[in-house]
Amino acid sequence: MKKNYPKNLIKINGVYYIRYSANGKSIKKSLDTGNERTAIKKRDDILAEAKSIKTKADVIHTVAQAKGIIKRSTFSLDNIWKEFNNCYLSKKNILLSTQNRYKYRLDLFLNWFTAKYPDIKFPAYITNNHINEFAETDSMTELAGKTYNDTLNNLQRIFEEIKNKAGIDDNPFNDVRRKAKNTVQKEILTDTHVKALFGAIKETTLKNKEEYELLYLIGLFTGARLIDVCLMEWNHINFYDNIISYTPRKTKDQSGKTAIVPILDELKPALNQFHINKVSQYVLPNIAELYLKNRKYVIENNNYIFKTAGIKDIEAEKAKQTGKIKPCLFGYHSCRYYFATFCARKNIPIKIVMDATGHSKELMNLYYQRFNNEDRQKAFGLIGTDTHRAIKKQIIKLLDIAKEDTLKEVLGILKLDADLIKRVAPDNKSLEVGI
Repeated sequence: MKKNYPKNLIKINGVYYIRYSANGKSIKKSLDTGNERTAIKKRDDILAEAKSIKTKADVIHTVAQAKGIIKRSTFSLDNIWKEFNNCYLSKKNILLSTQNRYKYRLDLFLNWFTAKYPDIKFPAYITNNHINEFAETDSMTELAGKTYNDTLNNLQRIFEEIKNKAGIDDNPFNDVRRKAKNTVQKEILTDTHVKALFGAIKETTLKNKEEYELLYLIGLFTGARLIDVCLMEWNHINFYDNIISYTPRKTKDQSGKTAIVPILDELKPALNQFHINKVSQYVLPNIAELYLKNRKYVIENNNYIFKTAGIKDIEAEKAKQTGKIKPCLFGYHSCRYYFATFCARKNIPIKIVMDATGHSKELMNLYYQRFNNEDRQKAFGLIGTDTHRAIKKQIIKLLDIAKEDTLKEVLGILKLDADLIKRVAPDNKSLEVGI
């Protein structure tokens, strides 16, 4: 027979629970007693406080207190950044530029949330539905996949770190669907591009031009990412063993793998000169200081260098003029592709390239070996170097005095281009071969 309990109370395994609804949310809270009289008193205290509240925000806060989610001392939305800074940023030695990104993304969310839900003052009552709604706003949907995901991941980290103090049961960002990254890969730099970049550095009005020259030399001939070059320290460089070794920051928390690359001849003279005149733990002290302040300044300077060099993505420029966003296909990361292709040209074993770039998967290195059109043309002998031209002239001389049967056999094997065939036997249609 079902027992009748006092209103709003139920007994489970000998313990009384209070049950009621507030603001459309069903609440069940243990009263930590098996005594009916004590349970009724606790119930009345909770419901009396609930009846005294006046606003929707008060309902939410009181219910949270009744559940034991938050302390009586209010943890409001305004407390989020301060608490995150205290419990995470200040203890993890996080770069200032990274801290600024966290702050910017938190402000982006809170500005939207407080305008949309002005009555909700406490992070404990931000739900997964709110976050999914935020993810559908224009400010989010227009972001590229990686930036969209990074924004949600940063906010998820913030709420994860503050949830105990804020009385959050489940992180509302946990189950929000991420976008496919659809990462737009940078184009590889050609030798002509590289020459133009160094010429552009001299033409710019940038301070510390020598540092920017070395910034590009290191990127081009180590394959290191921008952050790792900007913050490279002299203890990463071993002149005695002629190697550079560092832990890439992007993969530091995953694999922790050390990137190891020889100091190539193209890089060594400039690196030696900077070492003689070193004034800081950083190889590029002024760029490091700028990057630590805010990485956007270094990125803007690099964009300025590319623009001065005349290296730009026409399609991205057109999109920008129409108010649309299209990632530029050229940037400092193109230096990374240049290095991998540089290694491929020299037939350096893929394992060594893996060690140099800091990747742990061979597929990632194959991905970076993106030969440009000039490489492809040279590979197939379609762009002649001086040596190629000399060999071709010798072949033509030999073919000029060869018999027709010999010509057919040679041309069939080599599949020489139509221009060469025409020059050797302009009137003989039978010698034509496909390319």
